[in-house]
Amino acid sequence: MTKVTDKIAATPGAASPDLIGRPADEALPQLFDQRGETIYHLGLAQCRNPADAEDLLQETFLLAYRNWAKFE
Repeated sequence: MTKVTDKIAATPGAASPDLIGRPADEALPQLFDQRGETIYHLGLAQCRNPADAEDLLQETFLLAYRNWAKFE
């Protein structure tokens, strides 16, 4: 079985590594444009509820924002 992280990394248009090291305020909008739809659809596949998938997407990016400085 393919891990979700492997599937995301193998997806064309994967997030650019150059986002790491940039301020969250600059990088996260670009990351959202690149990966937001994929994350939403992964959440939708798991919970099968559009509102819950939107909540998961929001929580994912909120956690990324809060922890951005820890990414290497």
